[in-house]
Amino acid sequence: MASPLDAPLQPPTGSVLVRLPILGPDALATLPAVPAPHQVTISLGDPALRALVAPGTLEALGYQLVGAHDVDGLLLPEALVLVRAVLVTAHTAWMKRLLARADKAWDLDLGPARMIMRSRIERHLAFAAAA
Repeated sequence: MASPLDAPLQPPTGSVLVRLPILGPDALATLPAVPAPHQVTISLGDPALRALVAPGTLEALGYQLVGAHDVDGLLLPEALVLVRAVLVTAHTAWMKRLLARADKAWDLDLGPARMIMRSRIERHLAFAAAA
């Protein structure tokens, strides 16, 4: 019998995964600051994108970099941000600013979206489990 510790990590209820195309050198440094005291996780579709921002810039904005994610035929450089329900519901102005920069968002409460994006959110979930 499998242990609960062997179960795959699941995103918290109400989580949304937001895809941000990286269309210019200042795209990451100009992300909307996450409302304090919250923090979100961000992964990059290409580790080279990290060079676009000075060390500490993402963290100062409230984004915890968790590394690179799988890209499966990536056409444009991208970043993925995992947003918890409290930010989605309690900080709607911030969420709207983030979504204005996005080209796609997935409601991770929906099983098919969670399954399709599983390989891309694993680093986010592992970081949250370790924190």
